Amino acid sequence: MSETIKPFNLNLSQAERLELETYRKRLGFRFLSDLIRTKMLELARQPDNLPPLPGQEA
Repeated sequence: MSETIKPFNLNLSQAERLELETYRKRLGFRFLSDLIRTKMLELARQPDNLPPLPGQEA
């Protein structure tokens, strides 16, 4: 049986994983994936990370 490739695998170093796990525990997330998803949504909502829409002033 072939291995299923997961589309959202993150290759983290041991130090990166430890840092995220510490952050996850401090903020009370149950799963690391919940922390990552929440952080990605927060970053996506920041206006500085979005390019201006056509017709908008930069």
